[in-house]
Amino acid sequence: MTGWQMYWLCRLDGIKEVVGVFVFVLSLAATVLLIFYYITKYCGDIDGDEEAKNINKLLKRPLKIVPVILAFLMLICLFVPNTKQMAAIIVVPKIVNNEKAQQIPENLLELCNEWTKQKLEELKGD
Repeated sequence: MTGWQMYWLCRLDGIKEVVGVFVFVLSLAATVLLIFYYITKYCGDIDGDEEAKNINKLLKRPLKIVPVILAFLMLICLFVPNTKQMAAIIVVPKIVNNEKAQQIPENLLELCNEWTKQKLEELKGD
């Protein structure tokens, strides 16, 4: 594992936290924008207020973009693994695919079988 990979492995939790904060803040901003949008739409429709209609037009574009950005950030939060998950993703395949690690259980099984045979012979001899 390189130093660069180790750095990003340690930073994954921080990245997820920052993206989560962005999602929270952007959700609050979207809520405020939506409230202002409906207030200005209502004022523009009822009173015929031109300023309210202009503000309403200005708010339409951000209200179309914000849900897309929110969805993108939520997908990042969903699919970026945390540090423990990434460590498992990196380490477990190396252990499972290592021939020496797979031979240890076979050698241990042989040792257990020999020890069991010796103990059985000792018990039979007594």
